[in-house]
Amino acid sequence: MVGRGRSVAVGQRYRAIRPDGTPAPTVWEVIEVYRIGSSGIEHARLRQVGDPTETRTFATAVLADRARFMAAS
Repeated sequence: MVGRGRSVAVGQRYRAIRPDGTPAPTVWEVIEVYRIGSSGIEHARLRQVGDPTETRTFATAVLADRARFMAAS
């Protein structure tokens, strides 16, 4: 669970928010949620929908930030 009332879970999909406030066309799907090291910071690994060879890892707090990501269907 992350702050601001949003939790991140496997299967959820997101779009990044561009600097101009519009959503990017690329959709990313969460494929793993885990904690790194002794810091306990939760991270999510995402796969690009349509190109499973493209992956990214973000702290779940970043995905929960509505100024940076939005839920995608």
